[in-house]
This record gives sequence, C-alpha cells and structure tokens, in this order.
Amino acid sequence: MNELQFAVRWAALGMNVPPGLADEFAEAAAVIASLEADPIAPVIDALETLSADYQWGKLQLESDGSDLHIHGHASAIETAPVVSDAVRLQLRVEFTSKTPDTELLIGYLHPLKPGRELVPWMPDCLFERMTTTSAHHGIELAIDDWAALWHYTTRALASATAASRLSGAGAGLNDTD
Repeated sequence: MNELQFAVRWAALGMNVPPGLADEFAEAAAVIASLEADPIAPVIDALETLSADYQWGKLQLESDGSDLHIHGHASAIETAPVVSDAVRLQLRVEFTSKTPDTELLIGYLHPLKPGRELVPWMPDCLFERMTTTSAHHGIELAIDDWAALWHYTTRALASATAASRLSGAGAGLNDTD
C-alpha cells in the first residue's frame, strides 16, 4: 500500500494537484485497494480529466445549514474531500451539475462508515475499548496499470545527474545514495 500511496501522491503532484489534496487522493486510492477493488482505473481517470490550466480552489459551494450544494464542474480530486467533510458534518450533499467519478468517491467516503470512528484516548492513557482492524493489505496490480500510473508519478520527480548525486540530492528517479 505504501508504494501505491507514494505513486498516487506524486502522480497528483506531477499534475499540479495541491499537496493536501494529493495526500487525500492517495489515501482514497489505498482505501479502494483495501476493498479489493482496482484503484488504478479511477485514479488515472481523475488525473486524465485534469486540464493543464485547471483552477484549484474555484469550487462553488452553498450551504443552508443542513444541505450543501456544489455548483459547477470540478475535479473529483477537489470535490470528494469536500463531500467527505460534509458527510462527516451530517450535511446532505447535492450536485447541481455533473457528479464526479463515484468510484473514486467511495475511497473518500468508506472510512466514514459506522464503526470506523476513532476510539477516544482516555486521560489515564488506557483505551475505553480496544478494537483491531487492518485497513491495509497487499493487492495485486496489473503491470500495465502500474506503468500508466507511474507515467504521471515521474512528472514530479527529477532525473538524477552526476552533479545532483554528488550534492546529496535524494529525490531522483534512480537514486543511488
């Protein structure tokens, strides 16, 4: 899962997705994978629909206290965290235009299902109740799907050069230190 989250986060950063949204996007992909579904297809779809001049932060929201209305078309990468936050606040969400990719939306909303809330930490440093669940486990990904995702991931990584290796830089595509 760590490799998947790394690749998705950097693929998003390579498409100029803001870092916080890239992190949430990577976590949503991991959630989809933990449900034993292929996370690559919705991730690639979301990345491919981003135009080079996509304007982040232009999502039009309107709330009347109990409902949240989302106006205009926005990327699922930007819309899904807003929907997740609204659901957490128990607001009803209405899209007034095209709904973002619902398969990707599942990755953002699944952690909100009943029974997955955090257990409060008690003052005496004991859990009130103990539960153990494993949300992350391995999933097999097709080589071609991985290559498609890696195409976007490498956009955010710099090629290593002799000079960068001598200077100690460690973010290259073929890091040797």
